Amino acid sequence: MDCGAKEPQASACAVARKNEDPHPLLHLGIYAYRRDFLLKFPKMAPTPLEKSERLEQMRAVENGHKIAVGLVRRAAVGIDTPEDYEAFVRRWRQARRESEQSRR
Repeated sequence: MDCGAKEPQASACAVARKNEDPHPLLHLGIYAYRRDFLLKFPKMAPTPLEKSERLEQMRAVENGHKIAVGLVRRAAVGIDTPEDYEAFVRRWRQARRESEQSRR
């Protein structure tokens, strides 16, 4: 999905926020930037859409940059803190142990 245009993304965010859509899309952020963009991005002022949606990637879109968006079948657990990461590692190790046991 190409979200280079502002309006489709803004509209989708507004609908999801108002809960008008019974199946709103969730935000799962996986970010990869080129060095030259990272040097420019902090110098860009926060934009109205970024502020209203609380999504910093909207700053890039409103400044004419494209972002790539993909759809996934289910939501994932976020990893935003060291504690979230530790919980993820515990779940991953447990799943790995269970998988190894099931192969025996």
